[in-house]
Amino acid sequence: EVQPSYFYDRKSFNEIAGYRIEPYENLENAQLFGEDLTGVNLAGANLAGANLAETNLKGADLSGADLAGANLSEANLTNADLKRANLTGSNFTKANLASARITDAILANTIFNGANLTGPMRKLSVDYK
Repeated sequence: EVQPSYFYDRKSFNEIAGYRIEPYENLENAQLFGEDLTGVNLAGANLAGANLAETNLKGADLSGADLAGANLSEANLTNADLKRANLTGSNFTKANLASARITDAILANTIFNGANLTGPMRKLSVDYK
């Protein structure tokens, strides 16, 4: 049974593509290519090395998530929350990050070729650790 989200009013999912989708879940190297994860709450989740290419993450909460080395090429991250996320070595080629919140994220070696970074990007903090 799908449980209500404990954070904000974002969607909560039990399983998608065989993966448990919840905050702080270990989804390292998960294959979620092209899935619809609109509004999902994955705050603090381990998504290192995950394939999220062409995934719809519009309005998703990825705050504090580990997305190191993840493939988010052509993903829709409009209005997504990536505050304090580890984006080291992630690929956002042609991703839509319009109005995404990327405050205090780690962006070392992150690829944004052709990405849409328009909208109120309030504060973009770059940490090269």
